[in-house]
Amino acid sequence: MNIEEIINNTRTHLTEHWNRTVSSRLSAGGMGSRYPQHDNAESLEQTLVSAAWEEYSHPAISGAVGYIANIPGEVGMISLDNLNDDCEVQLVDPKETGFLSAVVEGDNYEPTAFTVMIVGDSDGQSVVYTFHPGDPVERSSITGEPRTVSVSEARELGFGLAKIELKD
Repeated sequence: MNIEEIINNTRTHLTEHWNRTVSSRLSAGGMGSRYPQHDNAESLEQTLVSAAWEEYSHPAISGAVGYIANIPGEVGMISLDNLNDDCEVQLVDPKETGFLSAVVEGDNYEPTAFTVMIVGDSDGQSVVYTFHPGDPVERSSITGEPRTVSVSEARELGFGLAKIELKD
């Protein structure tokens, strides 16, 4: 397994997906888990390529292979159970996958010492599905129109977690 080759495959075969994923993880990237020590794609990509990756199993990884490396970052996920029922939740599809993610405003990121990368197949090529600081979570299978709902409505739709979006 050569992470540099897998990243290059992803850049070539899933260019927009790769660019969106990398930009979403930068210090000013937007929502979800991030790497505050990186403010540009080149810096983050170099860190990913030069890390010592090991295969990693986790119940939330299915139909793909997980890898773990000692790359610190901040987990940008929060349990909806920790929020008031009437708080606003944005339902969005930031990576244009067809599945919605729940997003709430906040600044309560949790530091972690490791990064997980999930690799799978795209047209016969090994590609990066995603990478992020901290443990993986089940990917969303919730579809629909992007919109704003309450925490209680998000729970009724099946969301248990929300990505944190830094307050302005």
